[in-house]
Amino acid sequence: MYPSNLSAACYETGDYSRSLQAIHRSWKLLSQESNSALALKLSVRAAKALVQGVRAESISSQALVDNAQMIDQLEVVARQQPESDLSSVPEHIRVWEDWRRMESEVGDRTQAAFQARSRLSSLAVFKKPA
Repeated sequence: MYPSNLSAACYETGDYSRSLQAIHRSWKLLSQESNSALALKLSVRAAKALVQGVRAESISSQALVDNAQMIDQLEVVARQQPESDLSSVPEHIRVWEDWRRMESEVGDRTQAAFQARSRLSSLAVFKKPA
């Protein structure tokens, strides 16, 4: 199976960490060739996998550090694509903007999740009258 197809399959099954790993393998192979359509697909998928993986806590901070160079390169691919419709933000730009907004919250997410679980566990439980 090609790494780009594997990255799509992993993304669709919710395995965002493996999807990011497959994107990395595919990107290393792709940088030796020139296939801008596939590069854009990988770029969009990487941004989506990053957003979903960080939300699901399946992509660690260390994985972000380890893949920082590839992440930056894939974002450049998306930003270099021409915008066909100026009235709205194209998906390939929007997903990277979503990721950059989320990236600023990565360190706070663990603490926020802990606080949310604490608040949830302190909610009163009411039984329905019989």
